[in-house]
Amino acid sequence: MTTDVILSSETNETQTPLKAPWRRFFARSLDLGLLATLLNLCLSFFSPMKASNSSFAWMLLETYLSWLFLFLLEPLFLSKWGKTPGKWLFGLSVHQKDGSLLTRSQAFERLVKIFHVGEGYAIPFYSLYRNYKCYEIYTEEGTLPWDNDLCYEVKPFRLRSAFGYIVIVLFAGIFTFLIHTWTILPNGNTLTVAEFSENYNHLLEYAELDTLPSLTKDGKWKEGEDDLTALIFLPNAVRSEPVIQEENGKLSSFSYTLTDTEGDILSPLEQNPLLAMALLRTQIDFLHPDLERISGQLLSSDDTQEPQRISSVLNYMDRHPYCSYTIETGNLRIIQEITLVGYNVDKHNSYSIGPDEDAKETYYSLTFTLEQH
Repeated sequence: MTTDVILSSETNETQTPLKAPWRRFFARSLDLGLLATLLNLCLSFFSPMKASNSSFAWMLLETYLSWLFLFLLEPLFLSKWGKTPGKWLFGLSVHQKDGSLLTRSQAFERLVKIFHVGEGYAIPFYSLYRNYKCYEIYTEEGTLPWDNDLCYEVKPFRLRSAFGYIVIVLFAGIFTFLIHTWTILPNGNTLTVAEFSENYNHLLEYAELDTLPSLTKDGKWKEGEDDLTALIFLPNAVRSEPVIQEENGKLSSFSYTLTDTEGDILSPLEQNPLLAMALLRTQIDFLHPDLERISGQLLSSDDTQEPQRISSVLNYMDRHPYCSYTIETGNLRIIQEITLVGYNVDKHNSYSIGPDEDAKETYYSLTFTLEQH
């Protein structure tokens, strides 16, 4: 059995044994994080919708695929250099007692023990328990089961290691956001009508909203897919065909109108944000597919309580289904015009609306417009 040792960078002589559990933890986390980023990049070329998936099942699959990459690459790194990128950053390395590098088979067997004993096969929650138990073993004995008969070198800690870790994590996070941004929708920059329709249809597939109609290449609703009963509880609802304007072969305006004259209504909360997202992909401040970080300028609104600067375009649209508003972000303008006759809107619940019992007639009209300028 051996313990971790600290080596002097000047004399290279063995000094007092040093335990560095957190550096070891962050080194492995960094290696797995970099591999997860690489995995997302690869998937973005073959399955863009999956690369942007955030479900628990997908995250679990992503974890095991990252470990598969690690089993392929770590033995190579340890047999060639004695360290992985994470170990290099934190001043760690592993080799045999005589100073020679591990063979690939030795490095592979070591990683198998780590995956089994240290990570609990990456099973959620159980892996945290195994991490804790190994932390106890390490702090008491100064080594870990997979490092028996090996030498694990720990160089003096340097502040630049922590700084480098933060920079790399931030870079990997931003890069992952960009991968999601560029893969959840196939088209960016100024869009043609066909590219806009393709973006919108991709979002329908991603959100699994089968009740909403998709668009044809010329920007029309696909026949047989328009299920208005999923959007509004009105028997006489009418959705117009989109009115499209083009400039130099590019989409400059998309607009449609939804009307009804009787019954309780439920605004199409899902369709309009998806239409907006199909064009928001082209904006320079589009940082994440759910757009929670996008900001835009509120030019006008029925809601006088809303501040001029909003934190999320889609969040605002979701919270104001029965308000008229104009939002501008980048070169995109989002306009919603609402006309309500004989309806009561709940001041405390923006989603609740119903016909006035004393109303002689009811009329609902929504015109939704997207403009690129």
